[in-house]
Amino acid sequence: MKEREPSITVNILDDLAPSQECDFQDIFNLIGHEQGLNLLAGVVHDTEVAIAAARACDEDASDLLHRAIGTAAAVGLLQLSECLRDAEKTVRANGDVSTILSLLQDEYKNARNEVFKAEYRTSYSGRNQ
Repeated sequence: MKEREPSITVNILDDLAPSQECDFQDIFNLIGHEQGLNLLAGVVHDTEVAIAAARACDEDASDLLHRAIGTAAAVGLLQLSECLRDAEKTVRANGDVSTILSLLQDEYKNARNEVFKAEYRTSYSGRNQ
């Protein structure tokens, strides 16, 4: 019988800095500033929709939160993504979302400010591509 090789699990998110501050330069370099800004606007929109659904106790809230988790993580907003994940877990467990939504709202404001800073830097740096 062949001996089974041990499996190794690596969580790459653990190796990333926990800072919310992000200049999104990698995204802009990869897909251009205009498309990058559109992507960031989508993250902001997905998060707003998910928070509103969770606050209203919509039946789609957990799915909307799950979607927002992925979009936030994809652009490097890891603290926002973690907070969204906590909210999703709470919603799926039919728990009290008031505390987590307060924390999520604060984290969302921080992330939105980072997006606005990126938009400002892009708009006023003469680098519109």
